[in-house]
Amino acid sequence: MSVTYFIVSFVDIQTLFIFFIVILLCYYIFTHPKLPPGPPGWPIIGNLPLMNRIKPGKRYLFYKEMSEKYGSICRIRFGIRNMFLISGYDMVHEALSNVGNGLENRPNWLYTIEKSTKNGKGIIFANGKEWKDVRRMALVTLRDFGVGKLTIEERIIEEFQAVKGELLKVTGKPIRMKYFLIRAVTNVICSILFGNRFDYNDPKYKGLVNALEDYFKTENTSSPINALPWLRFLPGRKQVRFLYIFFSFVSEQIKEHEDKFDKDDIKDFVDVYLKTRETADDKSMFTAGNIFRLIIDLFAAGTDTTANTLDWIILHMIGYPDILQKCQEEVDKVVGKGNVVHLVHRPHLPYVQATIQEVQRICNISPTTIPHGTVRDTSLGGYTLTKDSIVIMNLMSVHTDPKYWEDPEIFRPENFLDENGKLKRRKAFMPFGIGARECIGESLAKSELFLFFSNLINTFNFSRVNGKKVDFDGFHGKSFVPKQYEVVVTPIPENL
Repeated sequence: MSVTYFIVSFVDIQTLFIFFIVILLCYYIFTHPKLPPGPPGWPIIGNLPLMNRIKPGKRYLFYKEMSEKYGSICRIRFGIRNMFLISGYDMVHEALSNVGNGLENRPNWLYTIEKSTKNGKGIIFANGKEWKDVRRMALVTLRDFGVGKLTIEERIIEEFQAVKGELLKVTGKPIRMKYFLIRAVTNVICSILFGNRFDYNDPKYKGLVNALEDYFKTENTSSPINALPWLRFLPGRKQVRFLYIFFSFVSEQIKEHEDKFDKDDIKDFVDVYLKTRETADDKSMFTAGNIFRLIIDLFAAGTDTTANTLDWIILHMIGYPDILQKCQEEVDKVVGKGNVVHLVHRPHLPYVQATIQEVQRICNISPTTIPHGTVRDTSLGGYTLTKDSIVIMNLMSVHTDPKYWEDPEIFRPENFLDENGKLKRRKAFMPFGIGARECIGESLAKSELFLFFSNLINTFNFSRVNGKKVDFDGFHGKSFVPKQYEVVVTPIPENL
């Protein structure tokens, strides 16, 4: 009697089948990574049908729904790739602050990123040594040109004076503050990058700032073409005009600098880059494509996000006139009527600073970080984030985390004040991100927000148009922008 006959005689085929299935399941469980929970998806296309139902500008609500349903780490199947959504302060902080955890890189293998950076990675989408070298050079250059110092303060106040002059022409009329704010903020970064400011009515400059506004209303990372790159071969895809305007303006400025370059007369950021290119041992980083991309990245870090924050601040001031009055009273007391507010006054204006930070928290100009990409299988929160996946840090969830914020949906500047009315630090507050990829424009943005806001409210009153209800909803593109609104600006006579 054979062994096989003996086994079969005591074990039926169904039992053997179940036995082999159990073995296979055990093998799968112990040899495959533990992935985070997430919505079920289809083969090849994953969760794209689910994501396709997201209304324009409402992507933040989709992320909120996913985090509430599946927890602080959620897996979204982005075509054949994994996209991991990280939410809540604890998990986001762990992911961003642990250097060397495999999450420092950008997913520059995504189609839209690969296409836009094919001639140069710049600073935002560079990785490894290239990113470290470019970031170091950019930080040193920005510092040398006065970012965080009095020299940049002079440029910002010069732009405030320009805005003041424009607003005095339209007092008492319904206006869009964003029109003036983005022109002022863009001029500050232009003065650093190109060495000069532009007249607000210059046709090319008007085209640039309009293109910037349109650019930040778009969102590329979650585009289906990144999940299914073959979609690019389908008919009907059009050249986006605002990108052409943006790129043409920057290209023209770089060409002018190259034509007039004098290594003994360095006036701005582009000149520094050109000089560094001449003396660098490794010239591969200093290509025409890379300087072009770097300039674009610095524009992205220093224009629309800051202008949108200021726009949100003004919106909240007309929605909360009592808070506007408190800010004005503090400025009056510390600086005095008719005087210009300077950075030296900042430590003595805690309520003004708290108001700015509370707007940053509740409005979430950057609801998520720029995407990260995993360079290897990475462990986080007991799960495995698989190699070559997209990782999205949900900053909006950090700023509304009920574990760290009481009544997080209520606008309350006192969130950033201690019992003595002094400004206090809140750890669950990261509007510029944290860790290795923290925003390079943070110091400039903080100076602009403080100087523009404090000087504007020391010169003008802001009110609703005919008592209209204030709408605090926003549109989630590359940044989170308020819906278009109008405001009435009236000068404070004794402060002019």
